[in-house]
Amino acid sequence: MKWVSLLANLDIALNAVEMMVKRKKGYGLQPTEKNLLLSPLKGVESLEEELEKLTLSQQDVFKSLYGSALYGFFHCAADGYEFVPATRIKQEFGKTLEENYASACTTTCFMRFAKTYWTFKILTFDARLTSQRLLLSVLLEKIELDISGLFFPTPSAYTFSIPVEQREETQRKFILESGANINIEEFITGNPILQQHRKRQSRTGCLGVLLLIRAISISLCLIIVMII
Repeated sequence: MKWVSLLANLDIALNAVEMMVKRKKGYGLQPTEKNLLLSPLKGVESLEEELEKLTLSQQDVFKSLYGSALYGFFHCAADGYEFVPATRIKQEFGKTLEENYASACTTTCFMRFAKTYWTFKILTFDARLTSQRLLLSVLLEKIELDISGLFFPTPSAYTFSIPVEQREETQRKFILESGANINIEEFITGNPILQQHRKRQSRTGCLGVLLLIRAISISLCLIIVMII
């Protein structure tokens, strides 16, 4: 049963890449592309190190697949496509999307996108559960990392150090360049990650102003004392 499960994960993952590529290019994977994705890798190096081991021609094929699959993801997200059943989101992360974003002013457009992303993330987890580490899993991991870094970043000091205007502009650019049928304004308006970022940036800005006023007041007092 374990081997059946591993093969099923592999088949689902490969079909997912093929669908994303097809949504962007209009046709699926070529035999040479499938063979490359099913190539076993040695060691547990970083994504960059794994890719450096490929020949130049293989790197070109991988880059082409990555670009097509990445933009194909946006086309899937426009429809709220589920890479695995959405019920697994709660199983894996403890909450449904509705529960996770309950306090935010979300829109249908954003929730469709979020459902596609989180089910894709679970698919990426499943793809690692194969008997060998394959280039297929590297491709999925790279797409997931790039999508999460831009649209679903883990809250941290670094995350909030990036101006929210810059993150929003980059999101708009990617969605537009993908050619996917996503209402950008609706997506941005109903994006709870951007909402949280704006609130934090606003609080930080207000605190900075207060600290500046306090510093000026102290400086003025010192100047007055010195004059007296």
